[in-house]
Amino acid sequence: MYGERSLSYFFADCVHKALSELKVFGEINVLVPVPPRPNKIRKKGWDQIAELVLILQKQYGYKVLNLLERVSTFQQKKLNRQERISMQDKNYIVSKKINYYRKNKFLLKEVILIDDVFTTGATVESCSKLLKEIGVNRINVLTLFIVD
Repeated sequence: MYGERSLSYFFADCVHKALSELKVFGEINVLVPVPPRPNKIRKKGWDQIAELVLILQKQYGYKVLNLLERVSTFQQKKLNRQERISMQDKNYIVSKKINYYRKNKFLLKEVILIDDVFTTGATVESCSKLLKEIGVNRINVLTLFIVD
């Protein structure tokens, strides 16, 4: 476990460099992490995306808005694309923090949705749908890995 965590700063630096170099992202510096299933944190003791965005926030000044919550506890990696799509509206909800963000005018029209792995696209579709429902017009997606 600790060996994997030691790569957090390396990946944060890679993400920052990629975002800085890509003109597509322009001046966007708002990250929305995809939340893990609750049991994952309990079993592994940490969430790699939460740690990554925390480093990006502290070292590089990105804003992190935790706009989403994961409500299901089953592992998606055990499902195929069709099963993931059928479960898509049952996995995530808009966070209760949304009222705080709205009150303090933290919501922006464009964000970067960040996740560890892209497998079928069901997670990105589900999270993007929720973000659009709360007023985000453009969602850019960044993942560390793609599963073929």
